[in-house]
Amino acid sequence: GYREYVESLPLAGQFRAAAVVTVAAGLLAVQVLLALWDSVAERLDNRAVAAQVAEDMVARSGRDGPAHTLDLLSHDRLVTAAELRTDEGVVLDRYGPGGVSLPKGRNWPHPMLRFLGFERDYIEVPVYIAGSGPGTLGLEIDNLPPWKAILYRLLQVPFVLALGVGLAFYVASALSRQV
Repeated sequence: GYREYVESLPLAGQFRAAAVVTVAAGLLAVQVLLALWDSVAERLDNRAVAAQVAEDMVARSGRDGPAHTLDLLSHDRLVTAAELRTDEGVVLDRYGPGGVSLPKGRNWPHPMLRFLGFERDYIEVPVYIAGSGPGTLGLEIDNLPPWKAILYRLLQVPFVLALGVGLAFYVASALSRQV
C-alpha cells in the first residue's frame, strides 16, 4: 500500500511526500474551518437583518394594527414566511407559502439543525398590535445564504490545494537538495 511505497522512496523523496501531504491536509483543514466560519457569519448577518425587518414591522403594527404589517415582506428575499398572532394564539396575518410552520421545535436537535442550516432559522419578536393587544411576530429566515457561503468557499479548495501542493513540492525539493 501507501506505506510500503513511501518507505521504498529515498529519504529526500520521503521528505517531499511528507511535506506535500502535511501542507495539503493543513490547507484542507483551513478551508473547511473558513467555510464553517463563513456560514456562521452569514447566518448571524441574516438574523440581524431579519431582526431589523421585525423591528420595522413591530413599529408598523403598533401604529397601524395588523392590517398591513406583513406587507413589508413582499420585497424581502431573506424572510420566507411570517406570522403575526396574539398572545391567545389567534393568527392575525400570515405571509409565505402555507404560512409559518415554525417553530418546529425548541428541544434537541432542532436548534442544532437550524444552526447548521438543515432547518430554516426562526426568530420571534414580542409585538404590541394596535386594536388587538400584545402578540408575537414570527419570521422564518431563508437558510440558503449560509449554504451558498459554504459552497463558495469549497469551490476554492481545488485551486488552494493545487497552489499549496505545488509550492510545498517546490520548497521541499529545494530543501532536500541541501540535506
